[in-house]
Amino acid sequence: MTAFVGDQFWLNCTSSIGTNVEWWYIHSVRVRDPIYRHGKITDDFEHQFTAHKHNDKEYSLVISNVTLNNRGKYECIEDKGQGRNHYYVLNVTGISLDIYLLFC
Repeated sequence: MTAFVGDQFWLNCTSSIGTNVEWWYIHSVRVRDPIYRHGKITDDFEHQFTAHKHNDKEYSLVISNVTLNNRGKYECIEDKGQGRNHYYVLNVTGISLDIYLLFC
């Protein structure tokens, strides 16, 4: 999957058993951060992510204003691991400009 810097991007997940899902960002095999748990976005991600429950089986994680830092692997977990896990690798293309203001 590919997103462009500055765009809004939707990751969609369908639950096969019709229960709540969790979204995680995977840094490495041993390091992962929860993005969406217990029906809400976690504090570290609330500034850029939102979650939508369309019905009992369809969920979306939305990244607003995509940055290069959003590239990586995401996981949607059904019912705390009781259902299927869905993995997404997000590539991000574009130019990210950091503006530095210098005061004399």
